[in-house]
Amino acid sequence: MAHAEVEPGVSLYYRDLGRGRPVVLVHGWTMSHLVWDPQVHDLGADHRLILPDLRGHGDSDKPLGDYGPDRHAADLGALLEQLDLHEVTLVGWSFGGMTAMRTASLYGDRLAQLVLINAAGPKYLATEDFPHGHAEEALQDFLRREREELAPWRRFCMEAMPRLPYDELFTTWLWTQSMRTPTWAAAPMLEAYARADLRGALGDIDVPTLILHGQHDVFCAPEAARYVAEHVRAAELVEFPDCGHSPQYEEPEAFTRALRAFLATA
Repeated sequence: MAHAEVEPGVSLYYRDLGRGRPVVLVHGWTMSHLVWDPQVHDLGADHRLILPDLRGHGDSDKPLGDYGPDRHAADLGALLEQLDLHEVTLVGWSFGGMTAMRTASLYGDRLAQLVLINAAGPKYLATEDFPHGHAEEALQDFLRREREELAPWRRFCMEAMPRLPYDELFTTWLWTQSMRTPTWAAAPMLEAYARADLRGALGDIDVPTLILHGQHDVFCAPEAARYVAEHVRAAELVEFPDCGHSPQYEEPEAFTRALRAFLATA
């Protein structure tokens, strides 16, 4: 088991698998490194795969405090430095996609590529100048359910991700992972990420970027992915017309083809 201390008294758990150019995969809200199990099979033979659990998640420490994008990006930056990683392909899914965006804008000198999978960004709440998100009332309902209806709310999140239902056992597997994240980490993260606005940081991302997004995502609007594609230099957008929030599970073959083709360009 590997841990990296990212600030005094706080350590991240991570897996370090395979050989080759490094690919760092960042999970979404309340998930863990285990969500990348298929990608370990698909990529592990010719890439070094680094799979961290964000603070508050999985086997990483779960302190009280800050769970915003800058904090998680600083944690990832510390991990990249401690492992002396360069020419990294950074992959982020959902809120992990927003983490990856922020990491790329702050620590881009260590990156070769960025991959955003149904990323929750650059902005999650809708405003007059950015209508591609959720209303404040929806966020308040999410936070209420996180406090008052923890188990069924987390189950709902797993069930709502795909366009068509997952296998029941797979949904339960995801839900079991989700329940490992305590509310004192999940609720602050949900609110901090929902209120973040990374539009101004998109211009700081100067590595080739692949955006993969399901067109039926109920959590992260496809229009937001198109916005990112328009505002990040050297960005490529691939949309999955029959997918929801998880193309890596819903269309695994097409997802892997797109990802592998992009990795080959580095």
